[in-house]
Amino acid sequence: MNESNKNALGRSLLIMEKRLDQISFDLERERLNDGLGSEEGEIDIRETLQTSAIVASMLEEISALKRKYALKETKESTRASIIRMVIELDILLDDLMPERFKAYGDLDSQDAEYLIKKRGKMKSMLNEIYGILH
Repeated sequence: MNESNKNALGRSLLIMEKRLDQISFDLERERLNDGLGSEEGEIDIRETLQTSAIVASMLEEISALKRKYALKETKESTRASIIRMVIELDILLDDLMPERFKAYGDLDSQDAEYLIKKRGKMKSMLNEIYGILH
């Protein structure tokens, strides 16, 4: 695997690790709150344990990929972290396009126009942040 591919793989794995760590954190918080009057529909202890085991296995798979391709453990700088989140937000904004809502039913034209307008404004703001930090 060439260095460019390794860099791309490493960035993707870093994002995955961060998300899996967040899931682990949320599950642990849920486990600690279990039985303390948590809301109905929250994750029960069995689901928490099963999900935690799968998350741990996924983190092991990520470690195996890192070892296989000799990927360096990288600490994400604050700048890189913010840029990554801006990119993630940009992807989420793409889901605000009216055609993406078709699976949930049609939007009326006013709602569609409003979403397009707000999405465009937020995209511009993200581009500003990206321009400042990149």
